[in-house]
Amino acid sequence: MFHVVLVAFEGPDRYSFVGGLATRMIDLSGALLDRGHRVHHLFVGDPSLPTREERDEGRLVLERWGQWISRFHPRDVYDGEDGKYLDFSRTVPPHLANVVIAAAAARGERSVVLFEDWQTATAAINTATLLSVRRDRSASLFWNANNTYGFGRIDFPLLRNAASITTISRYMRMELAKVEVEAAILPNGIADRYLRPLPPNDVTALRKAFGDRPTFVKVARFDVDKRWLWAIDAIAAMRDAGMRPRFVMRGSRSPYADIVGARIRALGLSIDRLALPPSATSRDLAGAIATTTADVVFLDFFVDEKALRSLYAAADGVLPTPEFSRSAPPPRILAGRWRVVSRRGGARKGQFHGRSRCTLSCTPRTR
Repeated sequence: MFHVVLVAFEGPDRYSFVGGLATRMIDLSGALLDRGHRVHHLFVGDPSLPTREERDEGRLVLERWGQWISRFHPRDVYDGEDGKYLDFSRTVPPHLANVVIAAAAARGERSVVLFEDWQTATAAINTATLLSVRRDRSASLFWNANNTYGFGRIDFPLLRNAASITTISRYMRMELAKVEVEAAILPNGIADRYLRPLPPNDVTALRKAFGDRPTFVKVARFDVDKRWLWAIDAIAAMRDAGMRPRFVMRGSRSPYADIVGARIRALGLSIDRLALPPSATSRDLAGAIATTTADVVFLDFFVDEKALRSLYAAADGVLPTPEFSRSAPPPRILAGRWRVVSRRGGARKGQFHGRSRCTLSCTPRTR
């Protein structure tokens, strides 16, 4: 069995839970623990919680880093990101080499250290340097790329020598090849709980709240690469076609939110903000949505995982983040040429298939 060290900005704290990376870290930790490994997760955590916390009889250690900086940036893990990145890059490597990895070696355990995304790349390089100087071979280092964010800030020649590089998809492998990095693909898995059926009454309550309006959902960070403007343009095009769509959305606390809001207003879409407690259930959410007639419903609260799964299941479509580069042509839905693709296999320009579990096509027809 191994001592697995997960190093990432995101983690299980509400403060640190912003995007898919937190889910990846939590589910990966659980899977490793189920297989008998010890896990040490180092992340930029909530400044009000203990610096070190042990769970599962000490087999899982949560270590919250940079809390002194986070106290000045209470919004979330990416608030004050540059300062946190610089501190993380400087202070995490000696802690890993001198404390975490050394303690595991003293117990006779080999460490596998997995660094995630651009914010940890310099820390990976510096950790490898410290271990190399002392000829310490008690740890294997990996760096994983979930997306292309921050690639311009990574010294890839040094990183290639410091760690084995992995990624999550063939698309990302091609992106890494552009910077002359050969990466192994380790796809994200699906936690067992996602395979369990949802309570049908929860999904039914949401569908009843949606009524006869085609309802689409998007949950992602407010960032240009998440293609928020594409989604909003698509909803506006459906509105202009007389389809009365509803767009249920949740983003992050990011300056890009202002750009998203400006596009919503510029296109004349009405918007309502719903603020519920984090403990809100699917039925609470359904009741709140039923009270609004707005084109856009902004969920300004942390949506519980079970409620979010019910929302996805009840919606007519979930608008994901397309894996295209920034240079890809926008889905301007030329001359209103949007289409809805049904899971039943049909695709009709300008028509909606009702409750047929549809996905709105937001890409040009030439793709």
